[in-house]
Amino acid sequence: MHPAAINNTTQVNNTTTNYFSYEPHKGWLYLHVLTMVLAWVIVMPVSTMLSIAGSRHHASTQIVFLIVNAVGIVFSTIYNGLTPDLYPNNFHHKLGWALACILGLQAVIGVLASVARRSTGSTWRSESVGFLRVPTHSPGDGSDTHLYRRSRDSGHGASLERDSGSEYEGFEGQDWSPALEEKSTGGGWVDLNMVERYLSSHVPFIFNNRVLVACDFLYSMIARLLIPLAFTQISLGVVTSSGIFMGSNVFNGLAHFIKGGIFFLYGILTLGRWLGAFGELGWAWNLKPTPDSSWRQRTPPPPPSSRYAPSAEMVESGLIFVYGCANVFLEHLASWGGVWSHSDLQHVSIAFMFFGGGLLGLLIESRKIRRLLTPGVSTSLDFSLNPLPAIVIFVLGILMSQHHQHSHLSTMIHTQWGVLLAAGAVFRLLTYMQFFRSPPTSAAPSRPPTEVVAAFCFMAGGLVFMASNKDTVAYLERIGVDAMFSLTVTVGVTALVMSWVTVVMAVKGWAVLGAGNSEV
Repeated sequence: MHPAAINNTTQVNNTTTNYFSYEPHKGWLYLHVLTMVLAWVIVMPVSTMLSIAGSRHHASTQIVFLIVNAVGIVFSTIYNGLTPDLYPNNFHHKLGWALACILGLQAVIGVLASVARRSTGSTWRSESVGFLRVPTHSPGDGSDTHLYRRSRDSGHGASLERDSGSEYEGFEGQDWSPALEEKSTGGGWVDLNMVERYLSSHVPFIFNNRVLVACDFLYSMIARLLIPLAFTQISLGVVTSSGIFMGSNVFNGLAHFIKGGIFFLYGILTLGRWLGAFGELGWAWNLKPTPDSSWRQRTPPPPPSSRYAPSAEMVESGLIFVYGCANVFLEHLASWGGVWSHSDLQHVSIAFMFFGGGLLGLLIESRKIRRLLTPGVSTSLDFSLNPLPAIVIFVLGILMSQHHQHSHLSTMIHTQWGVLLAAGAVFRLLTYMQFFRSPPTSAAPSRPPTEVVAAFCFMAGGLVFMASNKDTVAYLERIGVDAMFSLTVTVGVTALVMSWVTVVMAVKGWAVLGAGNSEV
């Protein structure tokens, strides 16, 4: 999101090493930062949630996001044309252009899906997307008010012209009608009649249900991938603007930013699960919805594909296992071909712990393994209580909190994120203890209070982990601050991000309730 069209390689004073400390034309840099934060932190997540909810406001919000992002690109182009290249060959610029292309592709796919849907009169919705009726009341209150929402939050989103607030959208088994779009072909963002005529004359084979399903799948997948990509690009923007991770320090920087970033995103996922996301998969601390576990007799069954969805613990164990496999070969990358240091051996031992812990977690989640361990006994598992992912994170936190560093400040910062990760794992284990004593009995998402604390610990620990790299610690030492400074800043940022995630999820709920789909 920060592409550079012009690179001026004018030599500058050696004391100026980064964009933040380069004073000329800094106003353009600030404008770029502000517009990109507005686009990728504020508007884009809202647009994604509206897409998941099938809101008719998704199209207008997506257009606003594209416009603000384009303005940010213009600001960055102007700034890079006026300033020397202080970070040659940085990846922030390259990923920025790649994201611009991805957004363009997503827009084209959205328009294509809208044209294909209204032209084919497709019944794809009854075949590929189910709905789960979520009660807006507590069980047993006698209310007949229900909330219809998609039964796959992580599945199909709305394309640019989808009006899911129409009278034609119902639950599973009811066909999508193109009549609504036929009523309003001239008043949308795109003249679909003109696009349809052009495509019909040049590529008529695209008007079929398979193309429609593929377009909607690609559109929704791009929308969801934009969230981790946005975090990656913002992190790269901080690296590029501050001039860190140059030369051989890139390996230390990558290790801390990638691993810390994973824990930060994991914390956001944990918070999302606590807020009710992925309930259709049984990830929101609920029973996986089945026809027999419906909250009302008239509740439509979930899509058949959800029966085969893995548990959250299986996904976590799989990621831990893959991480352990990869890190066995990557921990010595910074001194490849050289002597293995004491620190290298420590990190490889941790990689083996991830490898073994992840593998054990996968074995515990395997239905076939459970049948072999208890022959002749039913091994159906409605709710997973697999503690292995939490135990691995807990041990990692304890080990790294005692990991000696090159300076006292670095040791203190490593202790902080180690303790935070260990604390998050403890609260996750408390969640399992709570559900071991009182398992969930409903497909309605539950909100164990321990999980919101675990989310906070994972997010804050991930950010402190990222800040514990050598270049950042050296800067903190140079300006004379202590470890509490980085911790307090991280805690504040974490609280703000958690608040915004909650607001974004509330916007999705508002759209699903129908307020976002009502006629205005």
